[in-house]
Amino acid sequence: MRKTKFIIIVKWGALLGAGLSVINLLGFFAVNTGYYYGPVKDLLQVLAIVACLYLAIRDVRDKMQDGLIKFSKAFGIGCGVVFIGYVILALYMMLQLAVFEKDGLERLNRQNMELAIKSIQQDTITTAEIKDYHKMLKRISLQETHKSIADDTLQMKADSGVVVILKRFERELTLKCKHDTTRRLYQLDTFDIYADQQLRSTLYSVRMGNPEIMPVSLEAVEAARDSLAENPVWKQRLATKQVPQYLTIPAAGTITTLAALLYGLMINIFVALFLYRKEKTICSRNGNDPVTANEEADTETETKVKTEENHSEQ
Repeated sequence: MRKTKFIIIVKWGALLGAGLSVINLLGFFAVNTGYYYGPVKDLLQVLAIVACLYLAIRDVRDKMQDGLIKFSKAFGIGCGVVFIGYVILALYMMLQLAVFEKDGLERLNRQNMELAIKSIQQDTITTAEIKDYHKMLKRISLQETHKSIADDTLQMKADSGVVVILKRFERELTLKCKHDTTRRLYQLDTFDIYADQQLRSTLYSVRMGNPEIMPVSLEAVEAARDSLAENPVWKQRLATKQVPQYLTIPAAGTITTLAALLYGLMINIFVALFLYRKEKTICSRNGNDPVTANEEADTETETKVKTEENHSEQ
């Protein structure tokens, strides 16, 4: 009996793995043709998982357990089917990356990086990141004045001019943030653009209205602005994130298919709940309906009584 149950689990698990592999193979060809296959692929995977789980649990319940099965046992059978399917799918992905798609690792790593960049750029800048932006701007500006001036007195005057410029810029940028109804200034993909525009405006007004500020101070802030433009805030946050990068084909094959395993286990809960039975279904068609049985017994009793009465009258 255990052997038969194991065969059922292996059979439907293998069919699930084969089905998921075919779906992913179709996705590989669809990508090459430019067809957006993502939603269709997800739907087909869910249908394949539901179908194999349903048929596997139903087979064990009806063929081996007389139509009865506990939820825990149904769930365990489903887990076995899903795990076997996952193993086969992972092996297929390794085959695809090794044979069909030679640059598969590069594509997966590039996709992960693009998704991470997109996610970060759509996020909003934090107060701490804004403070770090101003600190970095000040640090680079002061480094530039120290490179340009050797005299201590002139250096102090140039540093003072840098501090005046940057304090004014910080005040104007904060005011602009408060009046930004679109919230685009707070978004990471556009913060540096708006900040650069405001810094240019601040430098222009300082140059026109504050002749006491040394030109070297203005030049130092401009150099710092150019430096930060090459390393925007979203790039700095990206450097702190652990973006998945696959180094080997086995690692890529097992990790990229984990989603199918998790989906399968989640769907398995609902399929097991749907199929488990504590007791046999009562149905007159199955001959186990007590109401029907009582009615038949009463009919037989009445028939016997009438027959006896007819005999006694004769």
